[in-house]
Amino acid sequence: MRAHVSKAAVLLLAACAVLLPPCATAAAVGRVQPVRVDYYMEALCPYCANFTITQLQPLFSNKLINYVQLSVIPWGNARVDADGKTTCQHGQLECDLNRLLSCASAQHPAQDDFFPFLACLEEAVLAGGKLQVQQLAHSCAVHAGMVTDKLMACYEGPLGATLQQLAAQRTASLKPPHRWVPWITVNGIPLLDDVDNIQRYICTVVYHTASVRDRPKACLEEEVGPSAPKRSTDRLQQQQQQQQ
Repeated sequence: MRAHVSKAAVLLLAACAVLLPPCATAAAVGRVQPVRVDYYMEALCPYCANFTITQLQPLFSNKLINYVQLSVIPWGNARVDADGKTTCQHGQLECDLNRLLSCASAQHPAQDDFFPFLACLEEAVLAGGKLQVQQLAHSCAVHAGMVTDKLMACYEGPLGATLQQLAAQRTASLKPPHRWVPWITVNGIPLLDDVDNIQRYICTVVYHTASVRDRPKACLEEEVGPSAPKRSTDRLQQQQQQQQ
């Protein structure tokens, strides 16, 4: 369902900004503060794959990503039992691919470098068929210009496990806790079920923080100005209260 974003929602987003880990990078444009977008996901979630391809990928095509600091956290609904064993919602293959994504992100932290790998993997998920870690690692590494051997060394070694522990900790620290995936936050505020409006949220924040000359062309068709129709912000205000 499409929804309009009000000025109040933008102010709320800006007021509740959170720090990102050092591995998250952005290509800030001019004097514009990048909009922080955190993407909590899991590798075999079809809704995550669809969000990656239909909502995130266009941000790279229209260059709006240059105004974004994107961080991908591949853990999702995974759980660790009392014995320390990780169980993923879609089975062991998902756990393995989450680890692979963590390694790819850590080795190639620039979002322009990492995203082609993520998109390649998620396109394979959407295509269906049998998926294998080594085959996906190789094909997507080649697609993204990465070194397969280096990627697999991380995946098969202790670093891969450590990176997944960090992803688990970051997911567990969400306030309020995530309820499903994909779970998207913009400047620390969860979009809940409004993730299909990610570009509008980004454009609205940029509209209110950037000078006219610094506003991206991709936002010109979005209804983000003062005359944009009013949208209820009750859900976002409730999330803010829970974080305080």
